Amino acid sequence: MTAVLLVVGIVGNAAFQMGNDPFRASTAQFVATVVLAALAAVVGLRLPRRADLPGAVPPPWAIGLIGLVAGVLAELAPLSYGGVAVLAALWVGLAALAARWSVRATWTPRHTLAAAAVALVTYAWHAFPETPVVPVPGAVDLIGNAVFALGAVLLITMAWRRTAAASTIDTSSDISS
Repeated sequence: MTAVLLVVGIVGNAAFQMGNDPFRASTAQFVATVVLAALAAVVGLRLPRRADLPGAVPPPWAIGLIGLVAGVLAELAPLSYGGVAVLAALWVGLAALAARWSVRATWTPRHTLAAAAVALVTYAWHAFPETPVVPVPGAVDLIGNAVFALGAVLLITMAWRRTAAASTIDTSSDISS
């Protein structure tokens, strides 16, 4: 069901984008994007989970703060070669931290949630200054953004409550290891 919804979302988004924007990616760009996305998904799903390694990890709130700072930097990066370099450095740095910390025994579902939640929050706040894709009155845009931001907060809150029992490991120890 998830795969079906993903495909429906991709097709719908692509159709909408192509109908409303004169930019067209080349066939090679489309193919490369699909191949790289599929490769990332396969690698991510096939990597072994080794959650028994020793070492401390930052508390979930720190994971969230790191992600929030990275999200702000990513959203504010200019559309230039320098901006692309900033984005690449951010993603490589975050991937290195995730690869280091997420395989430790002290990594909990709350850590994973914190990392995912900041991505959702970043897109929620960024919607407010963004120009809407479909021309609508300002009030409609603001209300729509507020509704989706509230939905994001509610989703995160529900997930936080559901991960309480699985996240009882003390992560307040030193994070320098």
